[in-house]
Amino acid sequence: MAGQLIRRGDRKWLVRIYMGTDPQTGKRKYFSRTVNGNKKDAERYLSAALRDRDLGTFAEPSKLTMNELFDDLLRDYEVNDKRLDWASIVVEKHLRPFFGKVRAARLTSDLLSRYVQHRRSEGVANDTINRKFTLFRRSLNLGREAEPQKVFSVLKVLKLDEAPPRSGFFEHDEFVAMRGELPDYLRPVLTFGYYTGCRKGEILVLKWVQVDLAEGVVRLNPGETKNDEARTILLDGELYETLAFQRQLRDERHPDCHWVFFRDGGPIGKDFREP
Repeated sequence: MAGQLIRRGDRKWLVRIYMGTDPQTGKRKYFSRTVNGNKKDAERYLSAALRDRDLGTFAEPSKLTMNELFDDLLRDYEVNDKRLDWASIVVEKHLRPFFGKVRAARLTSDLLSRYVQHRRSEGVANDTINRKFTLFRRSLNLGREAEPQKVFSVLKVLKLDEAPPRSGFFEHDEFVAMRGELPDYLRPVLTFGYYTGCRKGEILVLKWVQVDLAEGVVRLNPGETKNDEARTILLDGELYETLAFQRQLRDERHPDCHWVFFRDGGPIGKDFREP
């Protein structure tokens, strides 16, 4: 028998693959793997594994750890000129410590749920956790797309409900047109205000100690917001890119500047001219 499927419970299957005979003992060798999912998922895995066995490219995925897949992920980011700095921070600070030593074949939805609980206990919002899972999911997909294939069955990675994004105060084309007329030092101020809805007073006092680019958040302190309550702003897309550029600009030209939005290394005045 080339391969066999054995039901082990609700949405759990044991897949056994005949790998030939041990030349020393003469005993038949089998590779076994538990597949989580329905019968079609198990059949797809069995079919792919038998194909690779016959082609001589079969690798035992049970021995593959997530650390190896994370290495492949970072290599992919570097080769394709993606945001390697951000991906490296997420992998090294968050994903490796929790998942790194786990074998890819032993990933379970329960383990992902425990990661979510762990991050929430640290006060992290669903939006931020979802961004980490984006990299986690990508590492698994790269393993499935690799030649020879490293991952045969990708665990479904849950997507958490996120709070609806804040809307701007005017249409996007109006925002773009207005930004184009502003001097360089005011363009990031308008961008931050457009995407967050923050008031001028909240934006101009923002300091780098309140910005965490690795987590993708900005934390507004009590007393600095309209209702005097602390607030967390999630960074993504153009908003993230704007603050990442501001950080780079600060590091290169004004390394001692504490302000996120600055003019000649100093704070921007409330009238947007003098400090």
